[in-house]
Amino acid sequence: YPSASEADMATLSKLLYWGYSKNEAATILRKYRYRDKLLRDDYIQGTLTKINVKDTIANHVNVKYWTPQGTQAKTKDTTETAAKMNA
Repeated sequence: YPSASEADMATLSKLLYWGYSKNEAATILRKYRYRDKLLRDDYIQGTLTKINVKDTIANHVNVKYWTPQGTQAKTKDTTETAAKMNA
């Protein structure tokens, strides 16, 4: 990205797309992209207000079987497969 601020916005946008809340996205950004500017709540909030999240992953997957925390959804097929492997 041409600037660190644009990279911050892109990161937040992608995290919001993948279903993280604004607070979770800000926490992740602060943890993995340390820079002094990220310590300012006004900077984070200002960046978040510039992001228009109309499209999220939830529009493209069945959220009954998928969660952004990365937990594997339990379906009949995966449950049966696991049972066969453990037998």
